[in-house]
Amino acid sequence: MNIVSAGDRYMVYGEDVQTYKELPANTYRIEFNKMTGFYLTSHNDLIVNEKVYGPYAIKVKKVMNTFKNLNRNMGVILSGPKGVGKSMFARLLAEEGKKVGLPLLIVDCAIPGVEDFISSIQQECIVLFDEFEKTFKADKDTGYEPQEALLSLFDGIDNGKKLYVVTCNETRDLNSYLLNRPGRFHYHFIMGAPTG
Repeated sequence: MNIVSAGDRYMVYGEDVQTYKELPANTYRIEFNKMTGFYLTSHNDLIVNEKVYGPYAIKVKKVMNTFKNLNRNMGVILSGPKGVGKSMFARLLAEEGKKVGLPLLIVDCAIPGVEDFISSIQQECIVLFDEFEKTFKADKDTGYEPQEALLSLFDGIDNGKKLYVVTCNETRDLNSYLLNRPGRFHYHFIMGAPTG
């Protein structure tokens, strides 16, 4: 039996419990439970199994070098129609990040408070928002605007250093304050169909 204390709360765990000062450089998915709140689960690493054509490797190196030289949060938007390589680019970034010790957090839930949970992780990491405009669209029933809620996270108010990667098909469905703001998103790669 292992007992973990956090504030005035004591949790009992089995013998397999481990504690870390930082997340190991693996892939995680952000989950939510109404009783316990946000937490991370292990996810299979994102890897590239196919031949990579075009300038993807050069652009990934450029992103990683820029992130290495900055002392603040940095964002990258990957936009374009389905099937043009946005997910492959994100997988290449994840692979390069793992090589230098960066965990990958996959965010695919638009639940109020997810931005605070991400801010609470005080280490360098890559945070992937796949199909952002679909997952984080406004909820007309509740009035919740998840993209607006994430603006301060992308601004780096938490003084952290995270690499935010957003993939989207339609930039017109993104909050206008996300685009053309180098403080939030350093790069915007617009991907098109391969030529020739």
